Amino acid sequence: MAHLLVENLSSSSSNNRQITSASSCHWALESCTLTDPKVIALVCFEQSNYAVHLHPKDKRGYRSIVRLINNDQIFSTINRDYTSVERIGLALTMALVTEAYNHIVPIAQNAVTGNNARLLDPKTVTIQLSITQEPIFLHGHVFGCGDPERKYIDDVQLDGPILGTLFNMNTSSPSESDHDKKVSWKSDEINKVVRRLETEIENIHHAYKIHGLTVITRNTFFNIYIVRHGETDWNTQKRLQGHTDIALSAKGKLQACQLQEKFAGIHFSKVFSSDLIRARSTAELILGSNKSTINETPLLRERCLGTWEGRFAGELKSHLEQTIDVDNFTQEEYLSFKWDDTAESYSDAYQRLQTFIRSIAFSTPISDDPILLCSHGEEQCNRNQTLILLHEQNIRDSLYYENERNESNIPDAFETSGVVLRPDTLIMYIIFDNTFQIGVFCTWLAIRTINCTNKLLDWPDNTFNKLNSEFEGIAYNSLTDTYFIVQETISSNVSSNEYNSNIFEVQITTNVTFSSINLIQSCRINWTFESTSKGFEGLEFMMHHKRNKNYLLALCEGNKCKPQSNSEDPVTSLGNGKLVVLDKHETTHNNSCQWVSVGIINLPFDIKFRDYSAISAYKQNTSTYIAVTSQVNSQVWIGIIEEIDQNPYFRITSSNKTGVYNLPRTIVNGSMCAKEYCNIEGVAWINENQLILVSDLAKKSHGVLCFRKDESIHYFSLPNMQESMAIYPSYCSTKVYKKLQKLLTSYEGWPKSIVTEQTFIDSVFIIRGKARGRSAWHYLMVPMNKVADQNAQQSGTKLPTWIEEHY
Repeated sequence: MAHLLVENLSSSSSNNRQITSASSCHWALESCTLTDPKVIALVCFEQSNYAVHLHPKDKRGYRSIVRLINNDQIFSTINRDYTSVERIGLALTMALVTEAYNHIVPIAQNAVTGNNARLLDPKTVTIQLSITQEPIFLHGHVFGCGDPERKYIDDVQLDGPILGTLFNMNTSSPSESDHDKKVSWKSDEINKVVRRLETEIENIHHAYKIHGLTVITRNTFFNIYIVRHGETDWNTQKRLQGHTDIALSAKGKLQACQLQEKFAGIHFSKVFSSDLIRARSTAELILGSNKSTINETPLLRERCLGTWEGRFAGELKSHLEQTIDVDNFTQEEYLSFKWDDTAESYSDAYQRLQTFIRSIAFSTPISDDPILLCSHGEEQCNRNQTLILLHEQNIRDSLYYENERNESNIPDAFETSGVVLRPDTLIMYIIFDNTFQIGVFCTWLAIRTINCTNKLLDWPDNTFNKLNSEFEGIAYNSLTDTYFIVQETISSNVSSNEYNSNIFEVQITTNVTFSSINLIQSCRINWTFESTSKGFEGLEFMMHHKRNKNYLLALCEGNKCKPQSNSEDPVTSLGNGKLVVLDKHETTHNNSCQWVSVGIINLPFDIKFRDYSAISAYKQNTSTYIAVTSQVNSQVWIGIIEEIDQNPYFRITSSNKTGVYNLPRTIVNGSMCAKEYCNIEGVAWINENQLILVSDLAKKSHGVLCFRKDESIHYFSLPNMQESMAIYPSYCSTKVYKKLQKLLTSYEGWPKSIVTEQTFIDSVFIIRGKARGRSAWHYLMVPMNKVADQNAQQSGTKLPTWIEEHY
């Protein structure tokens, strides 16, 4: 092991030195969490916490910093002398990191230091020594380097120096040699280096437990059961509780006892509770005869509501609606808003809860047994007829973190406007109205089954890429394996006051070696709009089997297929959604190709949408489901579409799924349900119970909540459906799942000591497992079907033979 050099940290070392301004952006003054890409691990030794992170601005070697931290209170760990325990903890952590380095790269430097300057005021001044201006803080460096031509970590090239060469650690001056210059890592390089170091630390950290070290990485997790307290009388009266200590009602005690039955047989490694009696009593009733110690803490209390506690929620709602425009708050205003001077803001409560979570992460031994946490929750929005969120991802992040991304090729914004699934459901194609590029994104299932890369495909004439496309809908033609894309409006050839729409037919090729868009044809639609703002917003391809013809259904954005006039009553205009049925007329000697309207389908009058943003159809056996979304209403309507003999050749009917479904709402100011999915512009069916929705860029006029979900892909399930895979089906009982887990450990290629997770996508039961302390996951997919469901229910806990056949 490399020799550790320890600097003198006595306070006298700073006497009689010049005072100068401190750098406010020095990385030593930043907090460290595992959400920070440069952080490799967090380590706990007795009461001292340490962060291990990559130096983000020094690519001359793999340079890691190990530094003493104290949760988020970074200033409490600088500008002071350090205890022997703190120094020992740092030395042990350095030893751990050094050993991890020995598996990767030669070590050029390994030093424990208090730094070469002393900070008198963390916000204003520091004592300067040599050429640096830095605070004093207990930390160490592990610097690994070697041959600059060699890649010690896959695809990561160092910038030097050669091992054994003298160089200036502090310089960033252009006058110095190339090897002396500090060069910042790229984001993808940071990710690769951090993951490799993280893996090596995970592989060896168990040996350091004997020395009292607890190591936490991104792959360290705790199973936490979070329980809201049972009902109180104030809950039923809709009175605001906050920090007021209200006991459980008789119904609340019964609810807690029901949880005791649900948790029977589960041993909790630790139990935490708010110190308010309604949470404490809930924990006691859940534990029953189990005499586990309940750790009470005020950190888990409900948000303090100040003088509003004890008053009715309706009073508060009325007060806020009359006095405050919350929808137009900035994010900072929203999070810092208090109902009165004695109340907590959301930021206050968040900081309090974050302190608690970080404390248990550092102090709770890693165990297979879960943690029970009894706390509070503000009122939930009514989730009847509300879609269930399964998964979501940000479009920019999905592109940015791909290895072969070209950042110059990525637009500044993603004004997402439509989505369609490839027939195999492994790939989705997403269009944007601010670029002609088409996004290729891997679905959740594809990420785990094929070599799939998220990317942007250039338009055949790539000079169009930077132009606004006005794309608003995309549909798949299963007969020709092509795609139709509709432009909302384009200028008319007839009048400057009129606008038409246009449809492109393209062929999209995506595979491992080659991806492209091939433009087949471009045809106008003989439909006139009065303005550019409310044209066609969605598109679907439909086959009419009786007539042996194919049509496109174009969804109008506005009610009555036109913008709402200033004189029109916004309420009476609702319920007038329309689909225009289009038939293609091919090119002749006298006329260009065009899509001609042959009928109009009126959507049911009870769909009271203010706008219509997307459409998708899904054929299941003899029925074809149709989904229509509204951006303004943040809702999805679902029905059945059927063939008819006469114009308009299709009609809308009902099924057990028919109705309007909310996208999930969130609570604002404790009592008001607010929209957070404000920008839905595309929809595609995964199966008869699941949808993919895509969100446009949020508008500046939208409230802060809307920006949290914009430019994103969302996977949803319909609620309360017997065949829905959002919640696990009846045949996956606990005992059956345990048998599956046991079978995994005996399956060739699976680790013997495993951590498992499971989910369901399109009737596929997916388990992923990994060995404890390792970062690599293994995936297993088991197709499900109705027959299997029936067999499993009849056989009870017996492992169905059809599962074994899929290994």
